[in-house]
Order: sequence, then C-alpha cells, then structure tokens
Amino acid sequence: MSDKPLNCARCGRPLAPDEAHMGQPLITAGELARIAVKTPAMLVGPPLAEVPYCAECRPLIAKQRTREQLKVLLALLALLALVAVLVWVLV
Repeated sequence: MSDKPLNCARCGRPLAPDEAHMGQPLITAGELARIAVKTPAMLVGPPLAEVPYCAECRPLIAKQRTREQLKVLLALLALLALVAVLVWVLV
C-alpha cells in the first residue's frame, strides 16, 4: 500500500493501513443517470479505483448501495411499463 494517509471515503475518519477496508466507491442512481446521459462511454470504461472505508461505514455503504440499485431497477421497470403502455395504446 502507498504511504499516503488513508481517510474513510464516507465519514472522512483517518485510518491506519491495517484497518482500512478497500471497496468500490458508491455511485448513486442520480449520478448513474447523469453519466448515462452526458457521457455514456464512461459506463463501459475502466473499472473504478477502490477507496478505503472504515469498519463502521462498510455495512452502511452496503445498505446504501442496495437502495441505489433498487432505485435503478424501479426506474427501469417504470420506463419499461411506460413504453409498454404507449405501444398498447398506439397499436
């Protein structure tokens, strides 16, 4: 690991290298939608660099990531339902 000081990506608490849990950064549903509209090529780009999390924030990030995934899923289902209704009405 580098000699750079580590801070939790969620709470900002300084971390010792042995207590840092590395993981993917959290991307919210809104950020994902903005990326998809503005620069869709970033969706298939290189993987994101891992960021450090403290032990207390790790389960909170997992719950928040699950909520964000559910938001994306529900938005896609709503869009699919809208398209299905439009096709049914127009045909």
